[in-house]
Amino acid sequence: MLGTGYRALRELDVENFDIPGALKWIGSRTVRNATVAIGFTAIFLYAALTDLSRHRRCAMLFIRSRSGLLLATAGFFLLDGEFMESSKPWSAHPFLE
Repeated sequence: MLGTGYRALRELDVENFDIPGALKWIGSRTVRNATVAIGFTAIFLYAALTDLSRHRRCAMLFIRSRSGLLLATAGFFLLDGEFMESSKPWSAHPFLE
């Protein structure tokens, strides 16, 4: 949920909307990034202050599962695509995208 809301807000340029200044401030890039950082910090603190070994065990089980492997593969291709986009020899070739 945290990531989904961030992705939805990330695409909006609230500075261009005719809304009150307080809402523009809340939707600004700095505040959005701070909100996501606070959310992930809260998640990690909760995991650390509760049963950390159980959370680690569950994370390792997820990583070794089919869903975890597919998620890791998707992350690899996302980073690889970003590298291909920014690399000069690959940027203009549509077959490789």
